[in-house]
Amino acid sequence: MVSIIKRMKVLRGKLATLRYGLGAATIPPPVQRLSLIFTYSNAGGAMGARKFWHVYLPRIKYYNPELPIDVTRTKSAEESGPPMLTVHYSDATPPKQIPLKDKFAADICRQLMDVTKAKDIPLNPEDQKAATDYEELVKSRALSELQREARRKAKRDEKEREKMGGVL
Repeated sequence: MVSIIKRMKVLRGKLATLRYGLGAATIPPPVQRLSLIFTYSNAGGAMGARKFWHVYLPRIKYYNPELPIDVTRTKSAEESGPPMLTVHYSDATPPKQIPLKDKFAADICRQLMDVTKAKDIPLNPEDQKAATDYEELVKSRALSELQREARRKAKRDEKEREKMGGVL
């Protein structure tokens, strides 16, 4: 089992990446609920909606725990239509629909922040340092994995050369 210190570094970094960045904002009280609908597959331009759901929605939920967010994933675009994000208000304001077809996740998040008039959370220097440390850790792990794979490939090639009698 991995030591508790290593696990805590990773968890601290993941939490820091959740706390800051695009989508780390408080949504004002007139917004009653958010509804997101898209397909399981990327067909029909749902890639941005899926990435928004995976990357930015957790940040929004972290800073707005009381805000209900309904996510509906359908099997086909015929069932649900194009991907859509709907902002429901508690007052007499009609719901606003944000079409998500063929949009990037960051653009969807920016548009949601504009529509809801969300207020960004100020950046905490400790979180920024923890997040950059975590990103460096992820990059170094990816690099070491590539190096390991290169060594494995060289070893396989060497065995193949020996098997063929040194000719290759």
